[in-house]
Amino acid sequence: MQRTRNLLMLAAVPDILQMEQVERFVPRLVFARLQAVIPPRDLPRILYWIAMHPDDGDDAAIHQAAGVRLPDVTGPANRRAAASCSMLSSCWAG
Repeated sequence: MQRTRNLLMLAAVPDILQMEQVERFVPRLVFARLQAVIPPRDLPRILYWIAMHPDDGDDAAIHQAAGVRLPDVTGPANRRAAASCSMLSSCWAG
């Protein structure tokens, strides 16, 4: 479940930072990755759980965005925004 939350957090980075050139492409790439690494039977359940429990889990992945060539998102306000966006992304992906 945390792996899914991590990917959703990364999808939130371009949205938070208003990276218009990549913002619209990242959710589709993240969803494709989720479909590749999470069994199809489990994915809807995991996305539902994340959507219903947005404050659970670890948000450390938001600081590893450089690993996928995205800028780092710092500060508590941005972490809250990422959690909120990741919850909405989980709703969108499901």
